[in-house]
Amino acid sequence: MSTATNTTKMTKDIKTNTNTNTEVIKIDQLSKDNIIITEPKQNPKTNNNMAAILNAITKKPLLIEFASTSVIYGINDYQGNKKFSITIKNLTNMIDSKESVGKLFDTCGELNEMCIQYILDNKKTILKPKEASKLTRDLAESPAFFGPCMTKDNRDEDQIKLNIMTDYDSDKPNLFVVVEKTADDGKGNMTTTKENLNWDDYEDPWKKLKEVIKPGMHIQGVIQPRIYFVNSKVGINFKLHALKVSKSTKNVNDTEAVNLDIEQVGFSDPKKKDDRWN
Repeated sequence: MSTATNTTKMTKDIKTNTNTNTEVIKIDQLSKDNIIITEPKQNPKTNNNMAAILNAITKKPLLIEFASTSVIYGINDYQGNKKFSITIKNLTNMIDSKESVGKLFDTCGELNEMCIQYILDNKKTILKPKEASKLTRDLAESPAFFGPCMTKDNRDEDQIKLNIMTDYDSDKPNLFVVVEKTADDGKGNMTTTKENLNWDDYEDPWKKLKEVIKPGMHIQGVIQPRIYFVNSKVGINFKLHALKVSKSTKNVNDTEAVNLDIEQVGFSDPKKKDDRWN
């Protein structure tokens, strides 16, 4: 399937594990103009503020496909409380993906800036009168009022946390995962097999997920930026909807992405690394 064909299909509604038909935008095609944050409103059930980050064109939840990116720490379970996540950095071994991966981190920087401005523009709605009257740009950027979607690690390097949600009914990962394995048949020919993980097949689905995603691997996925409100704090985080992991017998950390089926999870075919895939 040609790249042009995949790009065309990318503009169509596809079904993700959100159970809704929502268009996925490739990170290369995303611009700040594609992103809107709705006005804050009070949730009548909780009395807390709520809002949404939407695709400016469709007015539906913004879903972003990111390119093949390095996994740094594998699956993280924060303090053992079953809040699972994956952390990525601006790193990839896929030469043709470097620009796309960089674009993801640039976009996160723009989202952070949008959120800070959002706090300033809506301070009278989301803050108490005394807090709103004293709010400055510096205060709006502080951890007391703002939770960034891209942070710095202890080496001052940018990192992004992708949250893996738990299915409320089953306590299983609410995540669609495709695992592709590429192997040499001994005659110089590369063969690829694909498996869609069914969490019902595993006694401990979270253990299986940790076994599939190891530090140093590359992943490709679909994420959704979400805005949240906690007391006086406003932040943005990412929900991971779908994930593609590829494994190769060439190297335990060599995880090239090949022949991804866009109809299933809304990914476009990853760019080819060298002439072997022609």
